[in-house]
Amino acid sequence: MLAERARIAREIHDNVGHQLTRASLQTEALRVVHANEPGVAADFADVKYTVDEALQLVRASVHALNDNAANLSVQLERIVEGARSDSGPQIELEVLAEHAPANVANCFAAVLREALSNAMRHAHAKTITVWCMEHPSFYQLIVTDDGADATPASSSNVAEGMELVSMRERVEALGGTFTAGLRAGAPGWRVFATVPKQQGDDAR
Repeated sequence: MLAERARIAREIHDNVGHQLTRASLQTEALRVVHANEPGVAADFADVKYTVDEALQLVRASVHALNDNAANLSVQLERIVEGARSDSGPQIELEVLAEHAPANVANCFAAVLREALSNAMRHAHAKTITVWCMEHPSFYQLIVTDDGADATPASSSNVAEGMELVSMRERVEALGGTFTAGLRAGAPGWRVFATVPKQQGDDAR
């Protein structure tokens, strides 16, 4: 769906926008040619105004179609800022992906909320690190913490297990992969999610 809407937006911009721009220039040229004929020149000025107005509407429509590209970095930064507190863990965030399709941004935002909640409520982490990156063929989110009390999802902590299931379902619904578990060679927990780019995605 996103790819189809992006394709339509490009076609509108490239085809209709080009024709309207051409019509505007031709109308202005005719107005100049008939400058000594006030009535005719005024008519061409009116036509040019109408054409320019139509061009603005086309540009607005293209912008609306492209609103499916959400500002991923802003969403994640807001979540992290909302989770920070003087008595809570230090949260470090690095985002190397400015925009992403809205469904990807919403998925990563939900996963990050759950991951931060788990790290603060269950693992008692002192430091949480969040990385989000855009690669040529996929988007990636990694959340790690140093919580000494982190426990696997298969433990008796039912609430934590349900939260992990929710994160997994969100990511897999977009064709992505999700893993969560104890960090290798270090205390704490690691959440890892990737979502592939769909053909035609043009988030930027």
